[in-house]
Amino acid sequence: MSPSPEVSVIIPAYNEAERIGRCLEAPMRALRERGWEVIVVDDASTDATADVARDLGALVIQLPDNRGVAATRNAGARASHGATLLFLDADIVAPLETLYALADRLRDDSSIHAAG
Repeated sequence: MSPSPEVSVIIPAYNEAERIGRCLEAPMRALRERGWEVIVVDDASTDATADVARDLGALVIQLPDNRGVAATRNAGARASHGATLLFLDADIVAPLETLYALADRLRDDSSIHAAG
């Protein structure tokens, strides 16, 4: 991966071991194809969320106690290196083309500061 990825995909997760694998398919492919950074912030899950995400190649940040989705997003943003931040929920399966289109739109149009 390049020292400064164009995009950081940040995924807050709490007890998502059964769903995080499907969620990570497109971001991990983008990591291989374009050098994006994929960060899963585990919000003190009591299941194997962090292990599953790590095994699939994501950078995993584990919070010591459950802090809620806003705190997990902020922790991911602080750890990120990308010029563009894409936030996904752990139960979302976004097609790769959708992720690329969102990132391109955010990069190309300075009047847009967020998309969802």
